[in-house]
Amino acid sequence: MALDIGSRIVELRGTADLSQEGLANELGLSRQAVSRWERGEALPDTENLIALADLFGVTLDELVRPKAAVETDDEVASGNEAEAEEPEMPDEFDPESEASDAPEATPEPEATPGPEATIPPPRPVWMKALLLVAALASLALSALFVANVVTYAYHTIFPSPSEEYVAPPVIVDGSQVTSIDVMWRAGEVEVVPTVDDENGGDVLIQAFGADPTWKLENGRLQVTCDHEEDYGEVTIFVMVPPDVALNLQELSLEASDGASGFFSSIACDKIYVYESNGFVQVDNCEAAELDIRATAGTVLLAGSFEHMAIDAKSTAEVNYAADTTQEMPKALDVRLSESSLNLTVPKSAGLTLTDKGDAHYFDTNLSLVYGEDGAVYGTGETKVSVEADANSHVSIMGDE
Repeated sequence: MALDIGSRIVELRGTADLSQEGLANELGLSRQAVSRWERGEALPDTENLIALADLFGVTLDELVRPKAAVETDDEVASGNEAEAEEPEMPDEFDPESEASDAPEATPEPEATPGPEATIPPPRPVWMKALLLVAALASLALSALFVANVVTYAYHTIFPSPSEEYVAPPVIVDGSQVTSIDVMWRAGEVEVVPTVDDENGGDVLIQAFGADPTWKLENGRLQVTCDHEEDYGEVTIFVMVPPDVALNLQELSLEASDGASGFFSSIACDKIYVYESNGFVQVDNCEAAELDIRATAGTVLLAGSFEHMAIDAKSTAEVNYAADTTQEMPKALDVRLSESSLNLTVPKSAGLTLTDKGDAHYFDTNLSLVYGEDGAVYGTGETKVSVEADANSHVSIMGDE
């Protein structure tokens, strides 16, 4: 049944010239929900069935039943109507003259059952089996409809954090963790410290919509979530005790296929971010070394870093906002290829910018003194080295 409805939705969506995302927007749902209907993994609830029927201009019967069955019913109905029609009379037929010529009819006596009465033959076995199958199919459809209504009511009264699968929590001894590696495709990942050691010093991994794999080897905790986007909406939380979050050696993040990640209040020696067509935000973090490799995505950086290396290409965008209460990086090495870098620095900061390429520069609220090899602002303590092509842009804005 789920496959029949899914096939009908695919057929009607194609007739209406709608994509999965377009249909989802019309219904106010996610594209993943429409995808699960069409694959037969889930059924629309009553409200969505009515909305689909109205949108496609069909009845509920035409939506939930196979097209062949609906056409057969229409043909049977047409046949019955044809049989019920009165036969056409010849043009020469005169009811009055025919009635006068015909002998007077005498009423027939009512038939009484007797030993010679004709008994209809019993129905064949195949007809009985067909009627039984039809009755069971009708009962199954009714049960499925009731189950769908009950499920919708339950999720309305008791909403869960995610409509997808909730994985069992993973607990790792925090005293054994010195570095964290996170690799994921699609979905969202958050690495944040817990509050007041609420997990008793353990690292907690909680996932919705997927089963991430993990291993702890030589102090390095590796968390991997490799799945297709159509698997569903995925969210993974890696909650780190405060004493671990502030004393990590390395934090390595690798996102791809439109994945997004949020990482906050982490202090460590090195932070590595490898992003491909995704979105990564590193907020209020501290590290002696920050290495960013971005391809066709967006990276937001905020915090205190001594040395920063940024390599962006293929329309990637990197945004760095220096903390006005902390020191500027000592060095910032930038390589851009058809990408952009947006720097927000305190107006009290000093930087020396060396240009080794053909980037386009914009500055706001800063009086950069441009020379032959670049520009100098203030004391020039922060060394900014830029190597970029002519299709790249560098924007520097002064903040109070």
